[in-house]
Amino acid sequence: MTDLTEAARIVAGWPRVLTRLLDTHVPGPDGRCRGCTSQVSLPPRWPCALTEFARLAAATPGHRPGHPS
Repeated sequence: MTDLTEAARIVAGWPRVLTRLLDTHVPGPDGRCRGCTSQVSLPPRWPCALTEFARLAAATPGHRPGHPS
């Protein structure tokens, strides 16, 4: 198991965090992530790394959608 999959497994047990990541990191009209903000550079193209991570967590066995954290 990699560190990333272990982290995804942990976040899968935190549905509020997972939902917030997926709700915040969405594409803007310019195709860049609206959740990744910076005062010194443009946001990354969507899907950003946090979106990919949240998707991995959501697909992890043990994820319980709607379960309160």
